[in-house]
Amino acid sequence: MLRPIWQVWRRAALVFESGFRPVFLSWFGPFSVVILYLMWAACLIAAYGICEWGLNFAAPHPLSLGASFYLSGSSFFTLGLGDVTPHSAASKILTVIEAANGFGLVAAVIGYLPVLYQSFARREAHVIQLDARGGSPPSAGFLLRQHGEGDAMPELMDYLQDCEAWAATLLEGQLAFPMLAFYRSHHDNQSWLAALCTMMDACAVLLTGVADAKSFQPRMTFAVGRMAIMETINILRLKPSEVEDRLPAEGFQRLTRMLREAELEWRDGDAEMRLAKLRSTYEPYLHAISQYLLLPLPGWAPSAERDNWQGGQDGRLARALIDSE
Repeated sequence: MLRPIWQVWRRAALVFESGFRPVFLSWFGPFSVVILYLMWAACLIAAYGICEWGLNFAAPHPLSLGASFYLSGSSFFTLGLGDVTPHSAASKILTVIEAANGFGLVAAVIGYLPVLYQSFARREAHVIQLDARGGSPPSAGFLLRQHGEGDAMPELMDYLQDCEAWAATLLEGQLAFPMLAFYRSHHDNQSWLAALCTMMDACAVLLTGVADAKSFQPRMTFAVGRMAIMETINILRLKPSEVEDRLPAEGFQRLTRMLREAELEWRDGDAEMRLAKLRSTYEPYLHAISQYLLLPLPGWAPSAERDNWQGGQDGRLARALIDSE
């Protein structure tokens, strides 16, 4: 239902400059919920209006089609104006049923919106948490280097376990509320898609074979993350697309240097080929989602930008102080 509207919205977004484009795209998520309820209400009013017109067609003073729609709308929203009334017994019963449906829609709005935004808040909590661990925009190289340099590989495994739970929450939320995919993060350099991609990249590196790193938790997280990707592809009705290599040879060499600086080494010499095979199982799907939602995928290495938590005049000082500990 929302796909045609989104196609028009994303084409309109491409007209704006890159600075305003994310803001414009972020409006679609809340707007889609409003459109959804308006379309439900319009379809119900139209359907009941046609039924009212048919039931009153044989009455001594039959209602016109326009008057039937007016009667349907006033009944649906329980206005009780009384200037147009049903004539037949069946029409009166239908009017009562429609009023009950109108109350039902109001109850659905009241119950639906809080649950929707709770699901959005749970999703974004993990995205914000990734800022300090993986950077903004996040990258698997930075995430692994942070934990390697801090001699915190057990903590990394605990974090990947949290990522596994988050991926399951992401999957459940977007199956229940498909429009959540269109809700964007509060910062332009963060997104649920970038967090999911970073999680998959980090697991792929660990599964490729890093010395002194256990593979059990990365395997579990990778499996649940890929399931979330595939279900999102099905929800959005997308197909995998050809993807520009996110990790060319020079990028792999840079990643290797970053791991070496954190005292993390590949276990064997065919790491580049094995990593490429693992990446081929999820990157084309992530790229299709990225193109459709206009959400950029993160790189493998950290960018020159400072992380969001380093904002303000004393941000760099705070970073220097904690790095000195």
